[in-house]
Amino acid sequence: MNPKYAKICPKCQSLDIRTHNKLTTGFIPSTYICNNCKYEGQIFPEINLKDKENVKE
Repeated sequence: MNPKYAKICPKCQSLDIRTHNKLTTGFIPSTYICNNCKYEGQIFPEINLKDKENVKE
């Protein structure tokens, strides 16, 4: 079974993340926005969903 990963907000640890710019060409990094705390940035770490119970929401 392959592990599944999800982006996590570095500020509030929410998994409710969306991509801000819809069109990326590979040269421009995606910008992500946390729907919970509205944090915006290009660096959102990924976690293994198996470890999700260790993350505070």
